[in-house]
Amino acid sequence: AYDENFGGMLLAEEEAARQAKALGGMPVLVMRGHGVMTAAATVAEAFDLMYYFERSCKNQWLAMASGRKLYSVADDTAEKTAKQWEEYPELTKNHFAELRAILDEEEPDYRL
Repeated sequence: AYDENFGGMLLAEEEAARQAKALGGMPVLVMRGHGVMTAAATVAEAFDLMYYFERSCKNQWLAMASGRKLYSVADDTAEKTAKQWEEYPELTKNHFAELRAILDEEEPDYRL
C-alpha cells in the first residue's frame, strides 16, 4: 500500500487510524516522505516482509539503473509465487530463527 499523506508519528489516535486504513489489509505500507511500515502477526513475519521488500526494491532500482529494457513475469506467475509464499509460513519462522542463531553466536551481548 502507498500513503501519500504521511502526517507524523502514530502518537495521535487519528493518525494511527488513518494509516491503518491506508494499509487496507496489505502487509506493507510505503509512507511518502517517511519510510516503510510492515504489519504482521509476529515479529518474524514483519521482519521477513521488510527484509524481502527492501531486497526487491534494491533489485528493482539496480535493474532500472542498467538502462536496459526490463522483463516482467506474467501475472499468473506472480500470483502463483505469492500464493506459494503464503502456503509456507514456516519459512518465515525458520529464517528468523536462523538469523537469531547467527546473532547469538556472533554478538551474544545483544541479549543483555
